Amino acid sequence: MEKITQKQQVIEVLRQAGGYATLRRLNELVDFSTWATKTPEASVRRIVQDSPEIFKI
Repeated sequence: MEKITQKQQVIEVLRQAGGYATLRRLNELVDFSTWATKTPEASVRRIVQDSPEIFKI
């Protein structure tokens, strides 16, 4: 079984939200229980900023 990455989780939540979401909404929807980080909100922000798959408006 392939392990899903944090980036894949964020992209999947964004798809489920209809393709549009604020950072606050993403932080509410993403399940951080499997993330080994002390600052998951900062990780989501970094993923959104650095991913070419995510279009910012």
